[in-house]
Amino acid sequence: MAAGAPCAAAMLCAMALALALAAPAHAKYIQIPATGVPTPYPAGDGAVQSGFSPDPFLWWNAPLAPVAPEVGGKLKLTMYVANQGGTVIPKGTVLSVWANKTESVSCGQTADADAEYKLPQIAPMQTITLKVTVPFSSGTITANNTASVLFFLDSQCASYNNTDSENQSTVPVYVLPKNTDYVQLVVPNTSPSDLPYGLYHPSRFEQLPIVPEAGGLYTLWVPVMNTGTAPSPKGVFMQVWSVFPEDYDYDSCNNTGGVLVELPKINPGKVKTIKVEGLVARTSNEGLKIQAILVDAKCALGTAPRATAFPVYEVAPSPSAAFGGVQAKDQLTFAIKTAPKAPKVNGTMSVKVKFVNEATTEGAIGQVGVWLVPAAESNSLYFGGYMGQPCAYQGFAATADFSGVVVKGGKSKTVTIKDVTVPGPPGWWQVSAVPDINCTLPASSTIQPVVPYAAFEVVA
Repeated sequence: MAAGAPCAAAMLCAMALALALAAPAHAKYIQIPATGVPTPYPAGDGAVQSGFSPDPFLWWNAPLAPVAPEVGGKLKLTMYVANQGGTVIPKGTVLSVWANKTESVSCGQTADADAEYKLPQIAPMQTITLKVTVPFSSGTITANNTASVLFFLDSQCASYNNTDSENQSTVPVYVLPKNTDYVQLVVPNTSPSDLPYGLYHPSRFEQLPIVPEAGGLYTLWVPVMNTGTAPSPKGVFMQVWSVFPEDYDYDSCNNTGGVLVELPKINPGKVKTIKVEGLVARTSNEGLKIQAILVDAKCALGTAPRATAFPVYEVAPSPSAAFGGVQAKDQLTFAIKTAPKAPKVNGTMSVKVKFVNEATTEGAIGQVGVWLVPAAESNSLYFGGYMGQPCAYQGFAATADFSGVVVKGGKSKTVTIKDVTVPGPPGWWQVSAVPDINCTLPASSTIQPVVPYAAFEVVA
């Protein structure tokens, strides 16, 4: 878990905002600093539920847009809802939202909600994406004041009996006068595709190669979002370091080193993915490598940079293949499945899993281990598909040898582990798989693998 006080269970500890507006109300570019709010991963303008409970809901959000709405305007955000339980969440779960409400709400008492959404069915470990719009037209909302946006997931308490105490969250949002134009740039890092290690680990952005060799060059793609109300101007730069610099100062406009990239025009509410070339992989082989990103590094929009981000990556200490899972689109889970799809208890099944060689050196997938655990007992959505030290794997349900399957760098391959015993009792289970469990590849003993996992149903 990230540093700082944990969020209450199932709460959107989204960034609380306070405005220190040194410019006039209609200034084109104004600074909107954040106050000190706990930011457990996935951080950004969203956060995750803390702790583990029978509550099946795990929910978090992308940055608010606009981050400071105007009176009579609308607040928009993308919300992600995942099922961390062991049964299907039925279709029709209701999310209720109030633009300004300071008191919690009882189950079903939602007649005065400003917006409501019905969710589709959510299978165990599945993530759904919800686009939320909240009108800021309530008579209790006034300019230059803070509104308390209340989110209540499962507001009819149809899916979980303690949801009224565990799935409500108030997010403070500063409200601006009408026609206030400003630019606010952030690095969104809450998409499921940015979280292959799980919600309690740092984000990992798209890069090539995914696992560079120590001292080698790699390219990173950084998402930058404008959560303001005016397009960003020319002359705004982003600075990126492949390793967190010792003299890094997020309040300074004169940081040195790294790669400096000028940002294109970004319209309000939009995201541009910025290609950053020429980064050099750090040579240390101890754990995940932390990159540093500084948006508006030269302070074109204010007296200090606008946003920071610290995504991670792995480095191969020597030329080596490095295998990881391939995430399913818009999901925390991966391309791994059983055949049959819903096997019968105590029968046999096959497990099909897709691995990608994340490095530039070709190599064999090697010995693959398969793990089976009840979905409700899995912490994979938080911590990834396997918790343990590399080269000391334990508790697998089956293995298969793919030492003859050689994959070139950057390419993927699907392999099938046959005759796996179906676990019991009937219900939802997690399947996960780790390549090269014998650590024949140099990288396997030094990097943290992205372990593919998904849920499947066992029937009687």
